[in-house]
Parts: sequence; C-alpha cells; structure tokens
Amino acid sequence: MSISFSPEADVDFANAIEYLAERNKTAANELGRRIFAILDKLAAGDFEGPQETLRSGELVRSWPVPPLRIYYQRRGDGLWIVRLDHQAPGPATHRALIRCDGDPHGQAETDAGAANETTDCS
Repeated sequence: MSISFSPEADVDFANAIEYLAERNKTAANELGRRIFAILDKLAAGDFEGPQETLRSGELVRSWPVPPLRIYYQRRGDGLWIVRLDHQAPGPATHRALIRCDGDPHGQAETDAGAANETTDCS
C-alpha cells in the first residue's frame, strides 16, 4: 500500500522535524523514524485509529505519535496523510482541526486569531 502526504501534511511534517532539529537533531531523527514506522503499520492495516470529523467536515482517522497526531484516510489501495497536528494545547500556533462532534472529551479548541479559545461542546 502506498503512503501519500497532502501538501498541508507535508508542510506539517517538515515544520515539526525542522523545529525539533533546531533543538535536538537526535530527537528529530527519532520522531521521523517513529512517524514512518506507524505509517507503515497503518498502511499494512495492522491497526486503525478512531474516526473523527475535521472542522472542514472531512472524515478522517487519527493515530498519536507523541507529540503529534496523524490524521489520515484510506483511499483505494493507499494511505492519504491529511494533516499532522501537535497534540499539546497552549501556544497560539496550535491549530484546531477537530470539530466538537468529533472531540471525545467534549471540548475543542477553535482558531481565534492570535489566541486560542476553548469551546465547550457538551
């Protein structure tokens, strides 16, 4: 099964590895290795992440590779990587990708310009 990255996921991956490499090259290499090890297992069908709905309305599945979460879809005989998102809440750079109805904890962060807000979805 082939693995393909959306343009956004490609940028997400590059940014995460670049950010980490500026601080710790060994950790950046390890994160890259862990991400591709999980992608290989997802592509092989070894396991499947929970289904979620992106804010765009698109249905995806996700799998954690701390500190990131991989959002993906199965398309034909390939694995399409939609986005990689940092799982930690906090900095204004954190993007909210999941709609409230896809949030297992009843809350979702929303884009609010330079600051994040937490929206109670319950």
